[in-house]
Amino acid sequence: MSEAAARVGRLYGLDQIVLWLFRGVAIIVLLLGIHYWLMLLGVTDPAFRFDTMPNHWKIAATTLCVLMPVASLGLWGLYRWGVAIWLIAVSVELFMHLLMPERFGENRLLVVFHLAAIALFVGYRLLRWIERRRAVS
Repeated sequence: MSEAAARVGRLYGLDQIVLWLFRGVAIIVLLLGIHYWLMLLGVTDPAFRFDTMPNHWKIAATTLCVLMPVASLGLWGLYRWGVAIWLIAVSVELFMHLLMPERFGENRLLVVFHLAAIALFVGYRLLRWIERRRAVS
């Protein structure tokens, strides 16, 4: 049995909810990665493919088309590096759509999704920290 499968077998309660939360986020992140690949190939808009994109889009799309599937795999397997890669990818997208909307456009649904997922993750980590503090006391 793999390490990730062994960890999933030991999960209960709050951890089981977080497992499904991470898996749901992993699926959405994978779909976002596929979207960036399709964008680069010109499938979503034939006039907006890699060779016709402005440089800022080339950098962002190529970065995200690699980071998103890797983050998805890490989140699905509940690996710590998956959360780190996911936070990097989310930071890039939030930077694009919140700080540079004139270049990348506003995508409020994506921003809300990312902020909600981060808030849930931080809330989970806070609950785990409180739980550990109570166990020590």
